[in-house]
Amino acid sequence: MAAVLTASIAADTVTFAVAGAAGSLRVRWGDGTDETLPPSGGDHVYGDGEFRAVVVDGVTGQRIEQSVMVPAPGVPTIDSLSSLSLPAGPPSNTGLHIFGGGFGRCSQIRFGSTLEREWSLSQNHFRSANELVLEITGGLFPGADSSIPVSVLTDVPGGGESAPVDLALVDWTPPSPPATPITITSCTPSSIAEGSTQALTLTGTGFSQTDPAPVVSVTFALDEEFDGAADAGEPVVDSDTQLTVHASANLSPGEYLVAVETGAPGVDGVTYWSDAPVLTVT
Repeated sequence: MAAVLTASIAADTVTFAVAGAAGSLRVRWGDGTDETLPPSGGDHVYGDGEFRAVVVDGVTGQRIEQSVMVPAPGVPTIDSLSSLSLPAGPPSNTGLHIFGGGFGRCSQIRFGSTLEREWSLSQNHFRSANELVLEITGGLFPGADSSIPVSVLTDVPGGGESAPVDLALVDWTPPSPPATPITITSCTPSSIAEGSTQALTLTGTGFSQTDPAPVVSVTFALDEEFDGAADAGEPVVDSDTQLTVHASANLSPGEYLVAVETGAPGVDGVTYWSDAPVLTVT
């Protein structure tokens, strides 16, 4: 009996299953990750985009594959940006949050219309159907323009491109050494359950600095490449040695480092990492 690979879609869940093959099912999900499933298959909830499964019969060597395209949630719209201006010219590292609707995991953030100013989003950039986050790195803006249009493109069936929002480019200010370097030493509580959004207290030094820029965001991640990253709620600086945030419900089980970022319009942001994991999600 020849192997048969089937796929079905319900809402934003794709389910693959294989019958008649003495082998495992290898699936590449829409976010680019690979997973090996038993012959009975399995499902994955990762929104819009292309999902592809491949199975090789361990006995006959027969190879079959099947792709399925999940429609986008709709044409994206932009309601607001976390900042309406960014530094132009020399390198910068600034987290830009885009708020709106109809965002998917296959969405792209487009600056102007040139290819080098367009990125596909990794899982780390997608926060929800209403929020995207992009880390702006050096070499993006040459400094020749006073503003540049920003739009979101979802290039799969049911998607489209949002109306652009202008982002002002301001003169770049070289970063000054912080008055007090930020350190992060602990988190209380140090362990939470998956899905929790409870308040977390970070302990360290330098949280109340304003020169050259104040604390603007806190992110938990499995490593300094921002794998498994999720933004915490808006940070509240209680003192120079303590700040409060709320855990993200998007954190999966694991041990997390914490990153505290400073920033201000026209000033390069600086990201400070804890030296070791400070939060365990179970």
